[in-house]
Amino acid sequence: MLGVEGIIHDISERKLAEDALRQANKKLNLLTGITRHDILNKIMGITGCIDLIHELVLSDDVENLIGRIEYKIKRIKYQIEFTRMYQYIGTEEPKWQNFDEILYRLDFPKVIKFISDIRGVAVYADPMFEKIFFNLLDNSLQHGQNVTQITANFQQTCTDITIHETGESGLGVKFEIIVPNGKWRLIEDSL
Repeated sequence: MLGVEGIIHDISERKLAEDALRQANKKLNLLTGITRHDILNKIMGITGCIDLIHELVLSDDVENLIGRIEYKIKRIKYQIEFTRMYQYIGTEEPKWQNFDEILYRLDFPKVIKFISDIRGVAVYADPMFEKIFFNLLDNSLQHGQNVTQITANFQQTCTDITIHETGESGLGVKFEIIVPNGKWRLIEDSL
């Protein structure tokens, strides 16, 4: 009788890595489309400002319009640099990342109160995942007129890793990052 020997490997980590890579590529394509759209909108705004300058005859409004143009150009430059940062998504395998450590590395100004109830949670995601939080903080500081508090919390309701802005105009900004089951875990020694 001939016996069959086999080697069984746990491929769950590899499967997670492959799934994460496919999702990263989809999101990179989406990011590219959104960024292109945003850049075109800003260019349209610059064009409108230039058209208004042509209608003015050296008035005080010219300086104001030129300032608006300069601001929009800076925003375009920022967005292009932002896409360069994300060009590496999917080039490295995902890894388990500790939320406590990511949030600890954020540099909050002293005038902003930071509250977090996230303890002992790790997320299986692209190594660029941490950059999302730096970008969200930066955007909150740049665009939030009177930011006084930033809160991070954790709930166990997951579908697929997504990010949504769900704030209300005039009340503040709120971002929800949803991580699917199997791509987050509790860290035993943090509980």
